[in-house]
Amino acid sequence: MDQDRLREFQFRMFTDTASALAGILMHVGDRTGLFKTMAGRSPMTAEELAIATKLQPRYVLEWLSAMAARKVIDYDASTRRFSLPEEHAAVLADEDSAVFTGAWFQTLPDFYAQTVDLVKAFREGGGVSSEMSPDLLEGFSRARRTVFRHQLTSQWLPLVPALTARLQEGARVADIACGAGHSTIIMAKAFPTSRFVGFDIAENALSLAHRHAAEAGIADRVEFRLRSLDEPIGDREYDLVTLFDCVHDFADPVRALRNVRAALKPGGAGLIQELNVGEALADNLNPFGAFIYTVSTLHCMSQSLRHNGAGLGAAVAPSVLRRIVVDAGFASLDRLSLKHPLYALYQAQT
Repeated sequence: MDQDRLREFQFRMFTDTASALAGILMHVGDRTGLFKTMAGRSPMTAEELAIATKLQPRYVLEWLSAMAARKVIDYDASTRRFSLPEEHAAVLADEDSAVFTGAWFQTLPDFYAQTVDLVKAFREGGGVSSEMSPDLLEGFSRARRTVFRHQLTSQWLPLVPALTARLQEGARVADIACGAGHSTIIMAKAFPTSRFVGFDIAENALSLAHRHAAEAGIADRVEFRLRSLDEPIGDREYDLVTLFDCVHDFADPVRALRNVRAALKPGGAGLIQELNVGEALADNLNPFGAFIYTVSTLHCMSQSLRHNGAGLGAAVAPSVLRRIVVDAGFASLDRLSLKHPLYALYQAQT
């Protein structure tokens, strides 16, 4: 046995365990406003932060100590004050930032809570419960909002000038798996002459979508429908159907995309966004791959299997996606020249 390798792996597993446990405290920092309160402020003592957040001082001190030990928060031993670096605040506290990832910590309690069901699924097959708690739903919603706000209309849609021109002239668009409606609303605000319909299978998500549309002042230009792609969504009535980060979730992706194909007008197109992964497992053995396969096991794959589905998982290889799209009746699937380490964008041609 290689003793150096043993010690290195043991330390790495201890570090991973600490990270897993610290994730709950990151969630606490996000939900209680600790990160937001510290953002942009001068260094504070634990007592000052407790007063500012109206939280219990003893808990705040222990939380700060854990965050300082993980180098999330800076600590000055001479003054016993803590501070949140502006670079860290952009990631953890600023929800308008393009690099905000703090929303993911809101999903952790649900993922941990489903462990019993997940172990059972490993032993017996099937999936896990698809019920989304308010925390899980809001966490996903906030994470998706960051992506759409900084990518969708400024980087994704301009890659297809013909689609952009059609949207500017006035098109009819179906946004599949719209969730809380951020993608639908952002497109509707950017293209006021077009009309948008968001589809989702989660009633609580659509309730948020209706609220978000009203807050954005565009409720007259968007519509949200509770619908599964197991059934038709229209008959040649849409110029564009968008499928953002969802094809891999479908129980029957070929059937779903056939219904998408049937809903498109002649000459219409499907715009599909999936994760930027390689063809083989070996291509994805990196930190991003670790994140993808973990979330897929906990949610994407298991939700599909719960409905006796294909269980594609989140790491859908480009060749697999192309085969599904062509089997569904599309003429071709073209990968667009999106320069992004996390996302891949495709246009399905009718």
